[in-house]
Amino acid sequence: MNNVQLFLFFFFFLSISLFMYTIGRIPFLSRRTEKLCLAASLLCLVISIFLIKTYKISYEPANNILFLLLLLFSYLLGCIRKYYRGSLLFRKVSTVGVITIEEYLHKKTRVMKGNGKTLSGVYTNNLRPTSNLYMYPTLTQLLPKTPKNILVLGGGACAYPILAFKNNPNLLITVVEINPVVIEAAWKFFPLPKTNNFKLIQEDALGWMSKNSFNTKFDFIFVDVGIVSTLKAPLCNIRFINAKAFELYKRHLTKSGSLMFNIMSTRSKNDIKRTNLIFQRYRGDLSLYNIFQVNANAKISQIQDLVFFLGRQNINLSKMKKKLKTIPTNTLLYPKQDYHNLLQSDIE
Repeated sequence: MNNVQLFLFFFFFLSISLFMYTIGRIPFLSRRTEKLCLAASLLCLVISIFLIKTYKISYEPANNILFLLLLLFSYLLGCIRKYYRGSLLFRKVSTVGVITIEEYLHKKTRVMKGNGKTLSGVYTNNLRPTSNLYMYPTLTQLLPKTPKNILVLGGGACAYPILAFKNNPNLLITVVEINPVVIEAAWKFFPLPKTNNFKLIQEDALGWMSKNSFNTKFDFIFVDVGIVSTLKAPLCNIRFINAKAFELYKRHLTKSGSLMFNIMSTRSKNDIKRTNLIFQRYRGDLSLYNIFQVNANAKISQIQDLVFFLGRQNINLSKMKKKLKTIPTNTLLYPKQDYHNLLQSDIE
């Protein structure tokens, strides 16, 4: 085989590989990347055809075998990439960006992303959330009065409701999500509870609470709507921690109700003090139980998930630790060590 033939096979291989890369459902941040890969693939194919005609190369049986081996190799390469880099199951443009569902076979995870950033996800083998963030709402199991009627603002993949229902199908959970594409993807690709006890509502969370009858009270409200409150980044969704929002939360909570926020911030003294002042101003009869850091390895100055836990029950960290010792393991969502680790992440 001469150099021209090798050159030709190289371009055929590159063309097939790039084409497999594109159609193999490998997740990309945008369709632009996908189109660029397809364009590169077609260009290589055109160059290969040009070389065939120019040099009048005829294929011999040995060349055909080599070509088939290259095709097989490119297919295996696509499969390996698919296994380790994930499969794109869903992509759709919404009003706030591109929503994708990606599955990673080697990690046994399925996640929902918004513009390339993970919103939430679950392990496909046991339905546990892929992020520790969605373990923190289970700390309500350590309260004197555990919640039975739960409101979640911000749906995503509904990682917390999925596992909560698995442990206790008698719970009443209402999820309010503003993005219809997120809701569509959640129903299609995640095992959402198919029961009358679970409601997934498409509406602005605060707007829904304003219209909802105050006769409906919740034992626990989990607010996970992408709040950013730090001096290091632009503020986002701060309307969920202003006076009007807190008034809605308090009116929708039972007399023993609890409230939990996921807020993106740093653990610097200035940011913590700033957020605490907001809570002190608006929380009223809600006591601040604890503040937890989700990522134990995050630096103090790093923007990260912080969980603020408030409520109307007489509870603190030491009381929760004592109750954890007395609760039967089979009634908990996770092993006791996991709860212990969550409680140890307290930053106050």
